[in-house]
Amino acid sequence: MYNAIAGSCAEQKANAATAAYTLDGIAFSDYGAATGQILTELVNGPDELLLADYSASSIKSYSFDDSAVPSFSSADDTLSIGNNFTRALVFGDSGNYIYVGGVNASTNIVRYNLSTPYDIGTTTGSTQTVSSSLYSSGAQGLAFNDTGTKLFVADGSSVITLTLTTAWNLSAGSKSTTNLSGTTDDDGDSIINYTGIRFNPTGTKMFISYRNSAGNPASGSANHPKLAEFDLSTGFDVSTASFARSMSINNDVGQFSATQSTLIGGFDWNSDGTKLFIAPVHADALDSNIGPKVCRYTF
Repeated sequence: MYNAIAGSCAEQKANAATAAYTLDGIAFSDYGAATGQILTELVNGPDELLLADYSASSIKSYSFDDSAVPSFSSADDTLSIGNNFTRALVFGDSGNYIYVGGVNASTNIVRYNLSTPYDIGTTTGSTQTVSSSLYSSGAQGLAFNDTGTKLFVADGSSVITLTLTTAWNLSAGSKSTTNLSGTTDDDGDSIINYTGIRFNPTGTKMFISYRNSAGNPASGSANHPKLAEFDLSTGFDVSTASFARSMSINNDVGQFSATQSTLIGGFDWNSDGTKLFIAPVHADALDSNIGPKVCRYTF
């Protein structure tokens, strides 16, 4: 996620009057089909939307206008990650770096340098890693604070905060863990089994995608995909988080099978928080195996 620069006065006034960075009042709008992929993350840049394909261990970028769902017929660039089983993605330092986490607990978080900001086709050979010993269940989601001094890892049912010695560098620093497993959502279900994490630009809102075991309203089975919104009384301090609201997306993204929901692979806001994009892991088995359906939500 990135911070946009304000445009004209008219645009600023329009944005000020529009809800942003909240699940309150946002609703499904449409989708685009990323056919043939198994998606485990989505992240937006100024003019590219990136999808992580778990089965191919790669990242693909698609032209993005900050508003509509891109066409996924042909990728602009593909970055192969080898056997990392790509899960978490986040840009850093105004797009000069992209950070990649793997689903396995033994997989390190890796930083790739980009010679052209936000362009994964311009990665250099220089990388950094942070040891997987700092987390336990794999980096299911990654996010930074606005200054690059804190890296947040969605890990199981906890958010790990890594305070970095040098901004944007995966260098030694302190670690703290905030366990939110005791928090329940609007349906009374536990907020557990995280699959992604994002913040608003000031860090006063935190969003987590997750799957609970309370059931799927379409089939009665487990792994119902949801998003939760938290208010942070101190920006980017997860220990100050309080639950605000949740949203189910089961009926929008479809199901992995007739008896099991697909999961949220990743999600991200556009530059002003007026549109939300969500990528499920699997194609919709109940709708002619269309997708995965990358969904757009608007106010």
